Amino acid sequence: MGQYWHVICPEVQRTYESMGKLGEYLFSRDPEEIVAQLVIAQPNSWVRANLSPVPLSFHVSASPLLNLPTELLDEVIVYLPLPQLFVLALCSQRLYYTCRSRIMSVLRPRCGQLAGTSLICIGEYIDAGDYPPRIDWIPKIEELEKQLASTLGNESRADSEDGDDFGYTDPLRTAKANPNLFHLADAFYEMVPQDSDVSRTLTKALVNSPFCSLFFEPHKYLPFNLSLEFRGLRSFASGVLYPNSVEWILRNLTTKEYVRRSAVGPVVNGPFSYGGGGGLGHVLVSRICWSSDSSTAMSWDGIHRGI
Repeated sequence: MGQYWHVICPEVQRTYESMGKLGEYLFSRDPEEIVAQLVIAQPNSWVRANLSPVPLSFHVSASPLLNLPTELLDEVIVYLPLPQLFVLALCSQRLYYTCRSRIMSVLRPRCGQLAGTSLICIGEYIDAGDYPPRIDWIPKIEELEKQLASTLGNESRADSEDGDDFGYTDPLRTAKANPNLFHLADAFYEMVPQDSDVSRTLTKALVNSPFCSLFFEPHKYLPFNLSLEFRGLRSFASGVLYPNSVEWILRNLTTKEYVRRSAVGPVVNGPFSYGGGGGLGHVLVSRICWSSDSSTAMSWDGIHRGI
C-alpha cells in the first residue's frame, strides 16, 4: 500500500494536512500551499513606491470624515474591518489612499508566517528516533515523548474502544503504539491554518461580510468608473506583495543552498506556480523527505532520505 506523508514544522509544532502518497502529491499543485506560508512579501517602502497612483475618477465626497485631522482619521480607520475599508475607500481620493494603506498593513503580516522555520516531509513508516542530521529541535521532540508517556494509564478516549465503532483512530493511541515522529506530530501538533495567507484572508473576509454581492459583482451596484477602481483595489494586494518583476529565491538555511523561481519555470504569479507546472513548492518537498522506509509510490531511489 505504501506510506503516507506529512509536512511538519517541529520548531513551532505545526503540521500541514496529510498529503497522502508522495508520488501523487509531488505531481499535483498542492505543494504550492506550503510556499504560501514561507514567502516574505516586499518591504513596506517598496510596496508604497510601486502602488499605482490614487485614481482621479472619484466624485466630490461630503463625508464628515474628511473634516477630521489626519491623525484622528487614521485612528478611526485602524478599527475598521477589511470589508468596511474597501467600501469606505470608494468615497473619495483621500479615503482611497488611506484605506488602501491600511488594507496593505493588515494583509502584509499574513505573509511568510513560517519563513525561517524547519520543515520536514515525514513518512509514516519512519522508525522511532530516526531524525534528519543537522537539526536543533530534538528537545521539542523529547518534550512530546514525555507528554505521551504521561498519558499512559489515564482514562481517556485513547484507552477506550469507543472510537473504533465509527472507524475513528485516536492519534494518541496510535502514537503510543508507534512513537515515531509522524505519529507524534499527528497527536500533538496543530494544523497550519489554510486561511492564513493573503488571498484566503481577503476572500474569507469579503465572502463573510454583508457586502458580499458588492465585492463579486461591483458593476451591479457602482457607476462604471468606480466599478473599475473597486476591481483594481480588490486585486492589487497579491500583485504588489508578490510581483513578477523581482527574482524570488527559495533558500535552505540548513544546507546553505538556494533555487531561483525563474530557473524552475516561467514567472507568471510571483513566487507561485498556480495554474500548472512545477514550482518552488515541488522543489522544496522533493528535498526534505525523511523516512526509514523507501516506499514513495515513485521509481526514484533515495528521495526518502533527503537530497
